[in-house]
Amino acid sequence: MFICRLIAIFFLLLIGIQGISAEDISSKPVDEVKDKYILSELTPVSYTKLTIDQKNSIAQMWNLSTTDYEHYLWLMNNAPSSIYYKSKNLDPSWILGFNAKDEPERLKYVAIAIKNERVRVANELAFQHDFDLLQRQMYPDLAPILWQGYAKNSK
Repeated sequence: MFICRLIAIFFLLLIGIQGISAEDISSKPVDEVKDKYILSELTPVSYTKLTIDQKNSIAQMWNLSTTDYEHYLWLMNNAPSSIYYKSKNLDPSWILGFNAKDEPERLKYVAIAIKNERVRVANELAFQHDFDLLQRQMYPDLAPILWQGYAKNSK
């Protein structure tokens, strides 16, 4: 699951790279599709042309079912508020939660969003910890660079 999330983050960071058509994807193994397809370019139509394994792999990146992910794609392409959502780069669970039909469904997506967010934050904190540690090892005689206003604001 961790590798799937990293792959999903990697895809979201790749802007400006052309995807391949759904026809090209449906006959290729999932790993090959992940290397060439940008998740943000998936549409409900292109998603339906993927294999079951490919659909499962994509949905599992977000801890969603394939049905949930299909609904997310539909919302991103058809809901009036999708223009707003696209500019916010929100996790699919957030979009699904905003558009839940009732409280139990909304709570389901809130729980998924919390799980996804905890993993993301834990990964970022682990990276920052390792960064700080390695920086101290590489430059033991140098103090970390601090923003001038930091010392004033931290009192």
